[in-house]
Formats: sequence, C-alpha cells, structure tokens
Amino acid sequence: MRARGETLFAYAPERGIVTLDLEGRAPDGLMPLPAGDSVMDMQLGESRLYASTARSGLLAFSIGDPGQTLLATRHPLVSRLGRLVLHEGVAYLGGEEAITAVRLLPAVAGRPGPDGILRVAIPKGLPLGHYNLTLTSPKGHRTVRPNALEVRLSRRAKPTLSREQLQRIMEQRRQANRPAP
Repeated sequence: MRARGETLFAYAPERGIVTLDLEGRAPDGLMPLPAGDSVMDMQLGESRLYASTARSGLLAFSIGDPGQTLLATRHPLVSRLGRLVLHEGVAYLGGEEAITAVRLLPAVAGRPGPDGILRVAIPKGLPLGHYNLTLTSPKGHRTVRPNALEVRLSRRAKPTLSREQLQRIMEQRRQANRPAP
C-alpha cells in the first residue's frame, strides 16, 4: 500500500491495484493486472506508480489523474521479482537470483490534434534509439506499433565561431586563470 496526498494505492488480489481518493473528489480507480499475476511491491515516482509483479515484470502506471490511471510502460524481466526501490531515475528490483536495474524513461504522452493527427511531445533527455509506441484507447484497449518512434542526433549546424575566434577565447581564459605575480 502506498499513499500520495489524499490518494491511496492498494493491491487487492482479486481486483488489481485500486486507487482511493480519501477526500472523495475523484472516483475510485482500478489498474487491472494480467490474469494470474500478483503485485510483489509498489513504489511511487513523480507521475507514475511502479509495481513489481510476479509474472509481468515491472509495470508503470500513469497516475496524473487519480480517476483515470493507465498502464504507461511494461518492462518484462527474466526472473521473479521481489523488492522494488526507486532512486534517481533507476528502478532496482531484487529477484530470486540477481538484482536488476532498469533506467526509467521519461514520460511520453500524445494528444490528437484538431486535424486528427496524433501529436507527441518528446521530452529532452530521451535516450537515442527506436521505441515501440503503445496506443491506449479510453476503454483500455491497447495496440503496439513497433519502432514507431526514433530518437536520433540532429544534423550538425555550421559552427558559430571561427577557429581564430575560438583560439582567442581560449588564450583569454588561460591569461585570466594565471596566478598573479
């Protein structure tokens, strides 16, 4: 069981992870788990609830709106999990045979524009690479688009300083850092 402010997150084996708004401002929510799965541990991140599960691995649920929680990310793992610890953007998972570290990706969210095209804001610091895109409908139906997103280096622009200008700046810094006689 975990709490943030007036919202309580609890694991109910027959239902999944339940959210309860103790002030009654938002309806109670439910984060269902795959059949036959169970939560081993839960931790709260900034805008996510992380749950280590017996069969599905590490699940990250978006908790920005207590009445509408969605599965945001799933990290399948190779061994059974136990304890979960979050520290500086990394999830450390204690398993039966080893400790696993998973670097947590920043949240990526999209909204359909007025023209019906999905607009996605890519956060700064998203590591280079190809990413699958999971689309979730308001009813919870999910579809995965493999390699739908690619983050790569931008093309190099022309340098804004000439070589001579850079040499002058470096010489000025050397002179400024010399000890006084």
